Amino acid sequence: MEQLAFPRYDAYKPSGADSQLLSYDLLTYGEALLSLGMRVREAQGDPNIARSAFEHAGDALEAVVSKGDPSDSQKDFISLLSSSAFHMAGLSARAYSMLHASINEGNLSRIEKALALLIVRSLDALEQEIVTWRLDGSANEQALINSIAESAENVDQDDETNPIIAAIDEALEEHFLSGLGTYLTALQTGQVELVSSAISILRNGLESAATLNMVPQWWCFRLASHLIDDLWKSSFHQVLPRNPLGETEPDWLALRDLFIASMYKRSRAEIELWPSQIEAARRTTDSHDDLVVSLPTSAGKTRIAELCILRCLSEGKRVVFITPLRALSAQTEAGLQRTFTPLGKYVSALYGSIGTSSFESDMLKARDIVVATPEKFDFALRNDPSIIDDVGLIVLDEGHMIGFGEREVRYEVQVQRLLKREDADQRRIVCLSAILPDGDQFDDFVDWLRRDKEGGAVTCDWKPTRVRYGQIMWRNNRARLELAVGDESPYVPTFFNARAATKGTRKKLFPNGQQELVLATTWRLLEDGHSVLIYCPERRSVNAYPELIVRLNKQGLLNSALEHDPSEIASALAIGREWFGNNHPILMCLELGVAIHHGALPKAVSERS
Repeated sequence: MEQLAFPRYDAYKPSGADSQLLSYDLLTYGEALLSLGMRVREAQGDPNIARSAFEHAGDALEAVVSKGDPSDSQKDFISLLSSSAFHMAGLSARAYSMLHASINEGNLSRIEKALALLIVRSLDALEQEIVTWRLDGSANEQALINSIAESAENVDQDDETNPIIAAIDEALEEHFLSGLGTYLTALQTGQVELVSSAISILRNGLESAATLNMVPQWWCFRLASHLIDDLWKSSFHQVLPRNPLGETEPDWLALRDLFIASMYKRSRAEIELWPSQIEAARRTTDSHDDLVVSLPTSAGKTRIAELCILRCLSEGKRVVFITPLRALSAQTEAGLQRTFTPLGKYVSALYGSIGTSSFESDMLKARDIVVATPEKFDFALRNDPSIIDDVGLIVLDEGHMIGFGEREVRYEVQVQRLLKREDADQRRIVCLSAILPDGDQFDDFVDWLRRDKEGGAVTCDWKPTRVRYGQIMWRNNRARLELAVGDESPYVPTFFNARAATKGTRKKLFPNGQQELVLATTWRLLEDGHSVLIYCPERRSVNAYPELIVRLNKQGLLNSALEHDPSEIASALAIGREWFGNNHPILMCLELGVAIHHGALPKAVSERS
């Protein structure tokens, strides 16, 4: 079946009467596409058409919210519809961004807020909403009967405050929260029959809302039944088998269930796998399957590594996680500690100067999971080849750094030595990368790492966000922003203009030079509410920015980007002063809401900032 093409409506911003008319058209268009996507799914039609409909529905509804009337009382409900559409399109990050900032302050009914909490994975808050509603008792069967009986006479049937309508609304709320509560129990216990019960409850509520012509409630019931069905199919319960080898493995079952429970109890619950992760996740439980995982940045490679680690630990073996950069090692160590410390496992890191102490060697032999740079791991392995005798998994992060440069060759030689060890078959290798080459070169790499075993790499182009590529063109003291959105090329003719300093004696207009242009673009994006990361491929490029940012701030050209209470960064500033002293440019930047990071920063400073 041919892919349907839906027009985009996210690049226009009319005003006045035209704006109201376009908002209405976009709302109608978005709701129609959202409904179409759900009908395609219900008819088990082409999932690509359904996803395309959902994505374009989300775009249209998002445009109504961002470019329509900001005082519209329906704005928060439309945000909920847009978020639901993005979620069903597989764009969970965009779904989250539509709701997380306004979920508690927004103009949402109890049903709508409950659905929003499910989308943003605030499951603890959702449980509390359900418990509070239950304890209140106003929606139990007898209370509703009494409420209707007391107000059955002498009421205006068209009055929105009609007590009968209010009682019916409360009954639907009780039905909705009952369905979501049943589903949360399914997520906690893994009982698939509870999912069917939850969907049945929601569909009964859907029929009632349709009969009573209660449109917002009808949308919520319909969306919720689709969302929980989606979530369950991609949940850890469904993807991670209970018996990978076809037989009961008590250690695997215990660790698997504890892992799922710990993911559920995070402040933002992590209960499912993304489309990019499903295929790889199903292969993680085969300890003899050396994996090459090539996924885009932010598409979930680390979660795949975590599942491989989970399987290895369940077999009583240890793990070495190799990262090519010290800064990445620190980040990886923190992430793995967050995941595996609740499971009773110990994570440590080896990085820093060349060489290993006796303490580090002992740690490498004793910890469940060790994170190391290639140089550090290679030195330890040369001194004592037996330190990995009981290691069952080696994860190679940033596998694209196996190449022709001096450092890359060392990485490759180290992997080659691991593959040539006599006990290599007892040790699984998993390679992660976002930018491995295509074609024969990639196939050769996979065959080499998998030691010519049957089976290929895991690749996927899916991302949880939509990436827009843009570039700033600087001409005649004016910045033009050019974007690439699908097949379209929208642009902003004047993204910002050059301006003069308001303080000091500077005479040149700002921006002057590439670094200042980067900062001018950054602050313009901050004005639009974006978070910005400036990436520099070399540390010396990073070091050039702190003093420049501080100087431009003193000249009145860059405002503070700090939005929250300065006391929240007090501990980071205190630790930074211990390392750098007072008034260091890095600390002055932090006071402006700009965190500077590179591999040479002390670990205590980089973690706090």
